[in-house]
Amino acid sequence: NNLDTTVSTVVAGNTFSVGHIQLDGTSTNSASVSRDITGIGVVKVETEKTSADVKTNTISVKRGVWTLEHKKTGSADGETSLKASFKF
Repeated sequence: NNLDTTVSTVVAGNTFSVGHIQLDGTSTNSASVSRDITGIGVVKVETEKTSADVKTNTISVKRGVWTLEHKKTGSADGETSLKASFKF
């Protein structure tokens, strides 16, 4: 059985979201909060935990075509990336 459930709501300009994904015998639970901050962009903080007890924490800022993200999974070193997305 595969299951993908997400529930989100907006309170005072903050978007709160929780999710559960079950796929091929593994599952992932997630939670995030995001907010569009004038002059900065959309700031999002997210955490995920898998059924194998691996935790991933992510913070990102999206502004226009740019996304700056820092992600840390388990005890590994964190990774920082800057991406530009274009649609044609």
